[in-house]
Amino acid sequence: MLSEPALLLLWGGSAIAAMTFAMGRDRNSFLWLLAALATGPVAPVVLLGLPATRPQGSPLDREAMELCDACFEPVRRDRGQCVYCGASPA
Repeated sequence: MLSEPALLLLWGGSAIAAMTFAMGRDRNSFLWLLAALATGPVAPVVLLGLPATRPQGSPLDREAMELCDACFEPVRRDRGQCVYCGASPA
């Protein structure tokens, strides 16, 4: 049987691990921290089995983007005008 300090270390470590895994999978880290504190080492194992909520990879296709000449915001090249300031491409 584990001693009380070892059990508290295991419980706290699993809570921190669950929070870290949740951040990496784009999930609510605070709720997973609370779940891990309630369930112990079960929560990180469950979290590792869940898929990420966002697709892996770049959120923007950098080749399809360019900076607007007027406001310097990134906009898609195939747009007729900037979605931020309304300027037409030069």
